[in-house]
Amino acid sequence: MNIILSRGAITGILYLLIFLSGYRLSNSGKPYHIIILTIHKLISLVVALILIMVVYQLNQTASLSTIELTTSVITAITLLITIITGGLLSINRPITPILKKLHQITPFVSVLSTGVTLFFLIY
Repeated sequence: MNIILSRGAITGILYLLIFLSGYRLSNSGKPYHIIILTIHKLISLVVALILIMVVYQLNQTASLSTIELTTSVITAITLLITIITGGLLSINRPITPILKKLHQITPFVSVLSTGVTLFFLIY
């Protein structure tokens, strides 16, 4: 199995774990369970790092095409927005409904964007 393809499969499994832990957190209410919150954040960081490694390694072997670079940047932006909104939700301050809704939407956009990026990078 191709190393990039296997990292893509690992990323998919990690996304599933992010969604499961996020679902658990959203149903538990504040204050969030510290262990579940930590796992949720660490897995999110690992996914971002894996994607950075994949894009970097592929760019080293052959320059990325415009579409590959564009989808990679869009994925990075959606992941960054997802991580920032999640961090803002986890602090002990009142949350605005728009922030909560944004964090409910951006993970799905991130998964879609990651899938498209990996598709272009692998094929």
